[in-house]
Amino acid sequence: MSNIKDTADAIKGIVEAVPVYEDALQPAAQELSKGFVVLAKTVNMALAPLSGLVWGYERIS
Repeated sequence: MSNIKDTADAIKGIVEAVPVYEDALQPAAQELSKGFVVLAKTVNMALAPLSGLVWGYERIS
């Protein structure tokens, strides 16, 4: 029975330690998300001329 309690305590300790890892990964995740924002803006800028063509085509038709 003591072995089960020790195992449960060990699992509890691991679960409680998980937020520490989340805090360690948060700066990397923020930088990655900034990179995705820049990528999305770049794609939008590249497609802007096509958007103008579509708008003009819709106005003509």
